[in-house]
Amino acid sequence: MSQENVEVVKRFLGFGNFQAEALPDDRLSELFDPEVEWIPIPKGLLSESSYVGFEGIRRFSSDFLAAWDEMSLEPKKLRDAGAVVLADLRMR
Repeated sequence: MSQENVEVVKRFLGFGNFQAEALPDDRLSELFDPEVEWIPIPKGLLSESSYVGFEGIRRFSSDFLAAWDEMSLEPKKLRDAGAVVLADLRMR
C-alpha cells in the first residue's frame, strides 16, 4: 500500500506546480478521496485554514499560489514511510 501512495504523490507532483484549481473532479479523484481534508502545517503558510473535498483542494491551491508571482516544485526524493509519504521538495 505505501509504495502505491508514493506513486500517487508522483502523479500529483506531475500535474504541474500544484495548479489544482483548474483540475476537474475526475482528475482530482485519481489522487484524492472526495472527502479529503488538507490541513496545512502549523505555523506555516495558510495554517489558519482547513480545506475539505475537491473544492477545498482547489481553494488551497489558489490560496497557496497567490502568495507568489511564480512558483515551481521540484521533487528531490520521495520515501515510503508506511502510512505516509515523505517528500523532499525544492520550491522556487
